[in-house]
Amino acid sequence: VTRIVEQKGFDLVLHSFDKLLENNNIQFVLLGAGDEKYIDELRKLEERHPNKIKLNIGYDAAVPNHIYAGSDVFLMPSRFEPCGLGQMIALRYGTLPVVRDTGGLADTVFKFDSLTKKGNGFKFFNYDSNELKKTLLEAYDIYNGDKEIWNLLVKRAMKSDNSLKRSAMRYTELYRVITES
Repeated sequence: VTRIVEQKGFDLVLHSFDKLLENNNIQFVLLGAGDEKYIDELRKLEERHPNKIKLNIGYDAAVPNHIYAGSDVFLMPSRFEPCGLGQMIALRYGTLPVVRDTGGLADTVFKFDSLTKKGNGFKFFNYDSNELKKTLLEAYDIYNGDKEIWNLLVKRAMKSDNSLKRSAMRYTELYRVITES
């Protein structure tokens, strides 16, 4: 479930999705509630692309896990994101996140590097609809063109450790460094 608000990057989605959906075999599912101005624009987008977009406005506790489990990619192009839980849930399901490099998203999603084959998702830096589109197309091309790499990323995503134990160990190490200084 997402909040359909400016913070979550919906202006980027609205500026890039018409072109993205016209020329690619991409489908978009959204479950959430929020600002009517974004919901109205998303509904117009759904009307223009009825076979590619399905909006689920509101909340149903049973639906989110089905969406995570049935998706290949999780989109979270947030303007800012203090923590972010959605990308961590997506990683556990093997749904590769496409995120903007900010806040908690930067801490949990590591950009796939085609040379080293490292990473567990896809990231873009600037808050820009063209960068979002480019990053989504990068994920799309790998999904369609290199199933071996895609499956490696899915397995790596599912093994991502974002547990409290890991966080506590990082804080303990930081405390140790500070106290030794």
